[in-house]
Amino acid sequence: MIPVKLQSRKLAMALAGLLLPVLAAWLTDEIDMEKAISMSMAACVAYLASQGYVDGKRVEGIIEPVLDALEESDDVDATE
Repeated sequence: MIPVKLQSRKLAMALAGLLLPVLAAWLTDEIDMEKAISMSMAACVAYLASQGYVDGKRVEGIIEPVLDALEESDDVDATE
């Protein structure tokens, strides 16, 4: 079973944002490596900021913890 954190769309997009600019710079001459690395760092910062925001809202009680929400949805499916 895949851990819940690895199922995150934010994480998948952050990894793509981290790898694709560097890969594009390495494979083509369209973009220089320095600019690619700065774009990759921006993707990492955006991921950390968004995850921090979600975690903060979870602490405030505005967003349910992911595991509790998954368990509740499994309980609903089992009773139907």
